Amino acid sequence: MEPVDQQHVLSTLHTARPDIDRPKKRGHGA
Repeated sequence: MEPVDQQHVLSTLHTARPDIDRPKKRGHGA
């Protein structure tokens, strides 16, 4: 479950659009 979470976070950051994937994750580009 740990590697999956890390991969998910990396994928979201890699998309360069975390606000669209998760608007309540860190408020990046919000």
